[in-house]
Amino acid sequence: AHTDCTVFNLRGELVPAIRLSEFLNLPQQREDDRSLALVLDLDGQKRCLIVDALEGKAEFVIKGLDDIFRSNRKFAGATILASGAAGLILNVSTLFLTSQSVETAHQ
Repeated sequence: AHTDCTVFNLRGELVPAIRLSEFLNLPQQREDDRSLALVLDLDGQKRCLIVDALEGKAEFVIKGLDDIFRSNRKFAGATILASGAAGLILNVSTLFLTSQSVETAHQ
């Protein structure tokens, strides 16, 4: 998936940003300016993950992925949600590394 180079203005500082829906090739749920920006610290560098919504806060037990899924570096593990459904845990550091390599290749 190719994501355009996006930046988020955080109090005058331009922070590299990725829209999660674009990265995962999902339709964007919000067409207005009401998306949320999660500011992350990855190895001392700020990064911004733009999401459509937050569902709340919860604690999870994370299990590693089977060998079949290990080649997909977008996800770090999985968990069972309260509803009984499986949930994948996003590997945000790889998400930004993948995006940077795509941007470098297109420059």
